[in-house]
Amino acid sequence: MNWDDLKYFLAVYRCGSIRAAAKELAVNHATVSRRINSFESALNERLFERSAKGYTPTKAAEGIFQEASHLEERLNTVERKVVGKDKT
Repeated sequence: MNWDDLKYFLAVYRCGSIRAAAKELAVNHATVSRRINSFESALNERLFERSAKGYTPTKAAEGIFQEASHLEERLNTVERKVVGKDKT
């Protein structure tokens, strides 16, 4: 599993659409769509229901979201510690 896959997943989950996630991540919407499709294929699991209103998380996505959010928090903590040490 790749952290970048989880980063894209979290953005779509939180934003509710590919375009909004792309804007948040400062990447092209096609990149986000491709990454989500690839992540779903790797998991062999549908994570979002697609509709004109946006992307709605499935039950599988809800479980992954909780764990990915915790991982994101931990990685942010590590990054802050590393950046803090570089300044001293």
